[in-house]
Amino acid sequence: INTFDENPHLIYPNPSAGKVTINGLTGRDNVLIGIKDLSGMTVLNKTLSILKGEVTLEFPAAFTNGIYVLSVTCGKSTFASKIVLLK
Repeated sequence: INTFDENPHLIYPNPSAGKVTINGLTGRDNVLIGIKDLSGMTVLNKTLSILKGEVTLEFPAAFTNGIYVLSVTCGKSTFASKIVLLK
């Protein structure tokens, strides 16, 4: 079994029109998905259980075009990626 750190993670599409898919998280409970704007302010936090290999995250309609940092935390491991939102 791969650990969270060993799994390759893919976030696509980037740039995004409002939805991103996070791949590589099979069989994870209590996965924290966070989105911050470039000022560092947290604009979204969600906790999910992911049974299949991917999850699609929809940006709220109130989000404006720009660059956001999407982070995925499972246990003590975190990875982050910049996402460009272009509606």
